[in-house]
Formats: sequence, structure tokens, C-alpha cells
Amino acid sequence: MTSFSANWYLRFGTRRRELSGAGTPTAQSAGRLEQTQFHKVFLARLEGNTLVVTPRGDAIGFRDSDVANELRTLLGLAGLPGIVNLVVDLGSANYFGKVMTTSISELGERFQITGGQTALCEVSPQMTEMLRIMKLEDPWMIFDTRKSALKALRKA
Repeated sequence: MTSFSANWYLRFGTRRRELSGAGTPTAQSAGRLEQTQFHKVFLARLEGNTLVVTPRGDAIGFRDSDVANELRTLLGLAGLPGIVNLVVDLGSANYFGKVMTTSISELGERFQITGGQTALCEVSPQMTEMLRIMKLEDPWMIFDTRKSALKALRKA
């Protein structure tokens, strides 16, 4: 999906569905989202009111345009009805470079701006050290498992 069509869908496709009474495309209690069903870099699903994002690896393995377009789509989901919190599952790789870490940081900040909370899970020791060096460990909660992150966000 081009950035133009992704932006168009986020702006007008969602509104068209609301007007037709079909509900928002994110009004699922769990499962893949329409907006992210073709994502290659960031897999995303909705678990209750929490968006769970799993980067499939470091950005170096993907085209820059795919990383940017998919991040833009995810940023557009923050604050939509039914999407409050964010869990980023980093279990797919031991280490993420600057582009991916910056993308995750931007996504976490967007969710915090819209009133949600951000949690990381399945963080490797190497990634934990990088987050500490970049001073990114403090703004987010870090959990060993996705299940424990989701449980904590449900209670919050």
C-alpha cells in the first residue's frame, strides 16, 4: 500500500465505515487489524484495548519505505476508539538498531501522548543494555512475557 493510499484509508476509510454503521476497523477484541494485515515489518494485533506490535527483525532486513509506511500506519492507530495501550514484543530478535529503536520510541511516545501506556516484553539482555544507554528504559514498563505485560496494562 502506498503512503498516499494508507493515509487516505486512515482518514477516510475509517470514517466511511463509521458512517455506514460497520464500526471502526479496530473494534475487535483480539486479532489482526485491517490496517496492518499486509505488514511485513511490524506485525500488529489487538488484545482488548491494547495494540500488540511485534517487529519481525531489525530494519536493515527491510526496505526503508516499508518501515516508514508501516510505522505511519501504527502511529495513526494511537488514540483511535478502542486502542488505548501499546505492548511492543521484542522477542523476534536479540538486537534492534537505531532505525527500529527510534521507530519503537516514536510509537511509544505517541501512545503516551494520547493517554495510554507503553510496555516492552521479551527484551533480550543486549537490547536491555541498549535501552539503558539510550535512556529509554525509564519511560516504559518492561516485562519478561507478553502475557504479563498485557495483564499489567489491564490492571492499570
